[in-house]
Amino acid sequence: MVGTELLDHVPQGCLVVSEDGKVLFWNRVLELWTGIDRSAVVGHVIYDAFPRLGEPRYRSRIEQTLSLGAPTVMSALLTEPFFSRVRDEARRRYEQVVVTRTVSASGQRNALITITDLTEQYDRGEKFHSESRRATLEAAIRRVREAELVVMKEAAESAN
Repeated sequence: MVGTELLDHVPQGCLVVSEDGKVLFWNRVLELWTGIDRSAVVGHVIYDAFPRLGEPRYRSRIEQTLSLGAPTVMSALLTEPFFSRVRDEARRRYEQVVVTRTVSASGQRNALITITDLTEQYDRGEKFHSESRRATLEAAIRRVREAELVVMKEAAESAN
């Protein structure tokens, strides 16, 4: 497939699937993430190789993109990761998956599926929110203590 060699150089998982579900391309990032060499996947039906992708919620969206042409974006928070990883299986990963229809010069429609790992960004956001909540709680406790000190000072002054 012309141009797919460029997809080996992007920092995202990329695969190209034909209308009949056959994998036409599997990039180096996916080889690294999954430990699966492209020769084991290319030419095989994606739904056979990865049965979870055959579930209606995934398969229908891929097929809808192929038929209608409108790209599909699958939420990193709502969609489970598409493929198992060689490492970090104990951690929850967050991936944004975009399915885009491509049409070859011969008119063949294919689905370009790009997978962006957002786990680090999600973790940084969670850490930020956690630190923000902690700082807000500490500020509230400090205000309560300051109010208590004012009350104790006024009580001491009135006792004198």
